[in-house]
Amino acid sequence: MGRWARLAVTATVLVAVVLVTASLLSAPAPRGMVDVTVGPGDSLWSIATSRAPDRDPRAVIDEIEQLNGLSSDVLRVGVVLRVPAGAD
Repeated sequence: MGRWARLAVTATVLVAVVLVTASLLSAPAPRGMVDVTVGPGDSLWSIATSRAPDRDPRAVIDEIEQLNGLSSDVLRVGVVLRVPAGAD
């Protein structure tokens, strides 16, 4: 491989490393999770608004449903749910 070819490969690799590093640094930090035990009278709405009061409860409910594989809004007392730890 000639000098210019090696230079082109090196430059391409360096650009790729810089782009990957920049994308990793600019990605949002993963949100922490907590376990919440469902109590009497709890609903997804009440859990979402108490755990993430600064966020849209509908988005938090969607996240809770996805995290826990819920197919229904009905919660049984005593069930432990993974829930986002707080607001953005």
